[in-house]
Amino acid sequence: NTIWRKNDVFVDIGNYSIGSAVMVIWPILVIFLGLAYALNDPDALIVGACITGIPILFVIQGLFRKVPLPVRFNRQRREVCVPRGDDEYWIVPWESVTAAATQQSSVSQAGRTTMGLLIIGFENPDPQAKDDNKHFSFGFNSGGGTTAMALWECIRSYMEIGPQAVPKAAALNAGESLR
Repeated sequence: NTIWRKNDVFVDIGNYSIGSAVMVIWPILVIFLGLAYALNDPDALIVGACITGIPILFVIQGLFRKVPLPVRFNRQRREVCVPRGDDEYWIVPWESVTAAATQQSSVSQAGRTTMGLLIIGFENPDPQAKDDNKHFSFGFNSGGGTTAMALWECIRSYMEIGPQAVPKAAALNAGESLR
């Protein structure tokens, strides 16, 4: 759900996904409901409510907030529109966009775990900008260095080569509908 929309002119990239929070909370909730039923113990419901209650409130709050606008990579103009607030946005030249892929691995008794992040950085084109408004970075939890680089390559290929370089399955073209 990273690529929101793609056509010949622009690609919208965002990382708003309420479904990922639901996917994490739902199994935990089911486990506690199952424990309460199997053990005939209402205390398991109380413990489950304590553990999942606050995350559920955050999800509900997220449902009532406006969806954050995606970053729009405009291929024709070779620029990126970065939304920064309610009515503020930056128009950044494509050539000034930077990216970094990070990867961290840890080993425990359960085995090796690898986590990663793609960070895309933008600089405010306004030379009079205050110090706290000069830089903006956008992070994607991509799972590791290889997948982070694949996401960056997807964005870079779209901007440098064209929309045909981005797999059709990665995004709905403008005008297509979900079936």
